[in-house]
Amino acid sequence: MDRSAFSFCSVLWLDRGRGSKMDMPSSSGRQTDWTKCCLCQQDKKEDLKSPVTNPTKREADGYSNIATNIPQFHSINALPIMLDPVRLDEGGGIDVTLRRNNAKYHQSCRLLFSNSKLQRAIKRMKSAFDIEETQRKRQKTAPHPTSSECFLCDKEVPGSALKATTMQVNDRINDCAKIMRDGKLIVKLGAEDVLAQEMKYHPTCLTALYNRERAHLNTQEYEKNSDLVTGNEVYPAAFSELVTYITETRASSERTEPVVFKLADLLTLYQQRLEQLGVESPNVNSTRLKEQLLSHVPQLEARHEGQDLLLIFKDDLGSVLVQANKYGEALHLAKAAGIVRREMVAHNSKFESRFHAGNVEDAIPPSLLQFVCNIEHGSDIKSQLTNDASKSDIAIAQLLQYNCFGKYMDGGQHHRYSKDHETPFAVYVGLLVFAKTRKRKLIDILHENGICISYERVLEISAQLGDAALTRYEEDAVVCPSLLRKGLFTTSAMGNIDHDPTATTANTSFHDSNISIFQHPSIANTGEECEPFGGRDEGEESES
Repeated sequence: MDRSAFSFCSVLWLDRGRGSKMDMPSSSGRQTDWTKCCLCQQDKKEDLKSPVTNPTKREADGYSNIATNIPQFHSINALPIMLDPVRLDEGGGIDVTLRRNNAKYHQSCRLLFSNSKLQRAIKRMKSAFDIEETQRKRQKTAPHPTSSECFLCDKEVPGSALKATTMQVNDRINDCAKIMRDGKLIVKLGAEDVLAQEMKYHPTCLTALYNRERAHLNTQEYEKNSDLVTGNEVYPAAFSELVTYITETRASSERTEPVVFKLADLLTLYQQRLEQLGVESPNVNSTRLKEQLLSHVPQLEARHEGQDLLLIFKDDLGSVLVQANKYGEALHLAKAAGIVRREMVAHNSKFESRFHAGNVEDAIPPSLLQFVCNIEHGSDIKSQLTNDASKSDIAIAQLLQYNCFGKYMDGGQHHRYSKDHETPFAVYVGLLVFAKTRKRKLIDILHENGICISYERVLEISAQLGDAALTRYEEDAVVCPSLLRKGLFTTSAMGNIDHDPTATTANTSFHDSNISIFQHPSIANTGEECEPFGGRDEGEESES
């Protein structure tokens, strides 16, 4: 062991009040059984060792190591096991007693008293001693605020200033310092309480401290609960519908008895709506949902009735609804229209010369369809659960998207429709009317009212489909309808078409042949659909 460690151990030994001798009792209440381990006095599976049986004779053997280190462990109160050193000294010292009784020990027990273990124990004790001395010096030299200064603002206080006289004030001030992590205030408080330091303060400074603590806690609570209505777009949409359902239910009630909502029912509606909007297994905290509802609907208050938590409107809600500001509703409508229009202008969907299931979903932004559904069926959460998006909702949304222009020409009576905003419904109506009537005037009227594409665009799409059909016929080397399926047993029948009118004003007749094709699918073989025709667009915009 080095000289500094031994010096520190000696200091601790002397500090125990026994001069240079080890602090040991004069007699021991327990005798040593020398047939067992002299250190632990326990029976273990481990073999007992003895330096006497060791053929290698060393000057410092296990006996001398134990006799030297045990008193030092005892002096610093760091014995690794329960051991009374007195029972190892029968006169003449520990080393003589061990050799006289041919003492044995477990190797694991002896290693607990090794030199390295002793040095580590002394080092730990010395570190703790230094820390204690440092703290003692700091407490002696720490500056205390003078009795004429406020310990919060460091300004002089008048004779009427208050002094901390209760432990409640002391605890509250310490809590404020820890919650806000105010290092300057924590240093001022130090190890003693404000009563012992006789600290004075301005009443306004103490009130300001409490206000800062409350604002800090409110900020933390807001950040904690803000994830309920942030993140995914569907969460704010479903939450707004839930709030609308609550307010509209109250507005449409007869007011003869209070409108009461169970938090469990509202939570179920909210989760069902989130699932309908595409959120898989939504995990909504009921307490956070309650706090958000109380925050967005200040007229609500929460009441416990048994195990149920009820949300009830306050009595003055009726007057609040009657005195609602109409200008506020107009502003809300303008904001909603602006949000939807911004997404409509940014959304692009081009007709690919064929209709398929993904056309409708890709042609309109989800917010537009949601807005139309709210207008058609109601914006509350129950209406949205009961009524899904219908064909009329989808058609109206597509027409709105088709007639949405990013820019309008000043004074222009006609607008240029972009092919990037052509919706399947507008294209389908134009092609259907052309196929049924072949009347340009009817198509132009519908186009002027924004219901279908223009007559020129109808002809363009028809020409593209015709070119695609001819290309397919040339590739397949056969002319057949595109609806035929591959891999099916197919039969055909031929017949004549004769039209010989008997009217006196008729001057022509018609004679031709026709071919009828029949396919025979089965449950096991339904055939394979042919790849649909794909046209090509020659321009980006069409002018009406």
